[in-house]
Amino acid sequence: MANIFAILTAIVLAVSAFLAYVNMGDSSEEGRGYRGWISKRQTEEQSLARNEKKLAELTAQRDNLIVERDKFVTANTGLQTEVDAQLDKNKTLQSDVDDKKAAAETKKESLEKMKADFVDVGDVEDVILKLQSTQRALTELKIEITGKEAKRATLQQQANQTQASIDTLRDRIGLYSQKKSSPNLRTRVRSVYRDLGFVTLAGGDNLGIIKDSTLEVVRGGETIGKLLVTAVEAGTSAADIVPDSFAEGEAVLVGDTVVAAGDDPAPAAPTPPPAAAPAPAPAEVPAAEPEAPMAP
Repeated sequence: MANIFAILTAIVLAVSAFLAYVNMGDSSEEGRGYRGWISKRQTEEQSLARNEKKLAELTAQRDNLIVERDKFVTANTGLQTEVDAQLDKNKTLQSDVDDKKAAAETKKESLEKMKADFVDVGDVEDVILKLQSTQRALTELKIEITGKEAKRATLQQQANQTQASIDTLRDRIGLYSQKKSSPNLRTRVRSVYRDLGFVTLAGGDNLGIIKDSTLEVVRGGETIGKLLVTAVEAGTSAADIVPDSFAEGEAVLVGDTVVAAGDDPAPAAPTPPPAAAPAPAPAEVPAAEPEAPMAP
């Protein structure tokens, strides 16, 4: 009887030792035994530290983007002020040109009257000198008007170019305010961090990707899911995967095409008004030839 109890005791001790060994587990196998759970916890703590570091970096990038946006708005306001000042100068220049034209017309009428009254003037030599002087003054005035017209055309062209730049900046600001990426956006998924729920894209601010905008993942010509942009840099960006947007069994993959959400076509760029052509140079009016004095 004692032997039976001894045998049973030995069996119980062997089973206990085996269970203790199994529960102890192996640190190389996460989640198996208490050693495996300790290893798994250490791995998760390291992952948490990396995620917290990544969050701090993304927060700093967001703050930098806000600063850049404020600078962008300030620069746009300055450009609009310059354009308004240039338009005022153009109006002043146009007024000067109109005054010069009116003065030229007045002198022309005066010259025509002098020509009509020429036969009644006694001193022919004196009249010829006055006519030549008036003709030179008229020619100089026409040259001055031509120069003013050319300068006005140049300023108008500069104003048109500035307006085109302002319109482009306004469109970009509009996309920022509406949290929409460029309608012409087309890039690809560079990397996928499925466990963390985000991807990186092969493009950023250079392709018109806007933070907090929604993007669509396209594969084989079909939209399979959506992304939400969380951070944007000059040539790259990061976006969270929107889980509910993917059908069951679908997942974003490296190399998938990414476009801006929505089917609205890209707005047409505003066409600047054509630059005013320089006024043609006025034909020179030949100086009046002095008439031969009449024989006494």
